[in-house]
Parts: sequence; C-alpha cells; structure tokens
Amino acid sequence: MADKLVKCFNYVADKNSKVLILGTLPPCDRSFYYEKDNLFWKILGEVLNCNNLQEFSNEAKKDFLKENEIALWDIFKSGYRKDALSKDSAIMIETVKINNLNNLLKNYSNIKHIIINGKNQAYEWFQEYFPDVDLSIVKNLYSTGTINRLEKELKEKAIKEWKDVLNEYLNISEKSKPKAFVIKKNKNV
Repeated sequence: MADKLVKCFNYVADKNSKVLILGTLPPCDRSFYYEKDNLFWKILGEVLNCNNLQEFSNEAKKDFLKENEIALWDIFKSGYRKDALSKDSAIMIETVKINNLNNLLKNYSNIKHIIINGKNQAYEWFQEYFPDVDLSIVKNLYSTGTINRLEKELKEKAIKEWKDVLNEYLNISEKSKPKAFVIKKNKNV
C-alpha cells in the first residue's frame, strides 16, 4: 500500500448544535464513521432512541445529528496516512492542515461541549493545535473505531462513558428520551 492523501468531510452543524464531536481525519476509504467495527452510530442510536441509525444514508445521518443538536467535524482538514491505514498512528503529522475550529465555535456559539473521539493521540493534537479552547468544555473518550478491540471490561466501560457523556451534554434523562427519528420520504422519489 502507498501513502494516501485524505481530506476531511465538511462539518455538520447548525445554529442549535450544543455538542461538537471531533475526530481526527477520515480513513482512506472516506467512510463517514462507518467502518464495520466503528460503534459511533450504534452508540448514538442507543442514546437517542434510534436503533437503526447505522442503516441510514449519510444525508439522513447528518439530519439526525442536527435534529439532536450534535455537530461533527475533524481536527485535520487534510493529511497523508501511511500505507493508507485508518488508525491515528498512521497519520503523517508533518503533512496535516488544521481545520479552523475557532471559527466554527465562533459561528456556532451554542456549542458548549466538545467530545474528542480518541482517547490519547487525538486529545494531544487537540491541545497542541487549539490552545485557545477552554479545556473545561472538552472531554476525550475512547475512539468509537477502536472500542471493539478493547478487552471486554474496558469495552463496556468505554461504551458506558460515551453514553453517560452524551446523556449529560444533551440533557437527556430516561423520562425525556427523544422520540424515534423518522426519515421523511420525498414523494417525488
């Protein structure tokens, strides 16, 4: 395999977004958090009462995020990955261009919480490239792309931590669980 240049997706956010989930850089196949073992959509679906979320189209997923006041983006605008691998350790840091997170936070001022989707390296990069962001609003969690590779006890803890943080940041209690998300079908299709 050869090194490959990867570009991030456009951010997903709107004026109601309260929580920003930040990844690092998409994998080489540019899947939208949709690698086979990535638990991102499964965890969000469970927290937000939408058990089939991982089956939605990318556009429907973006609508779902916006409806639930979640923004999504990456730390890096672009960069090369070694041997076209999707792990953060494969990102060739000397090749990256940084997204303008400060501008995003300025334009979407309702964002009050940031979740870093990656426990160690992603959080270190966040601190290095965005020193002006108040770390009291930042929580770094295990990468949803690697949770399945953890030992059973740690996997359960990581999933629970994601659910607890999302419930807290989105002010969800059992009594106020969101209603199931329904995709509105276009009659002209």
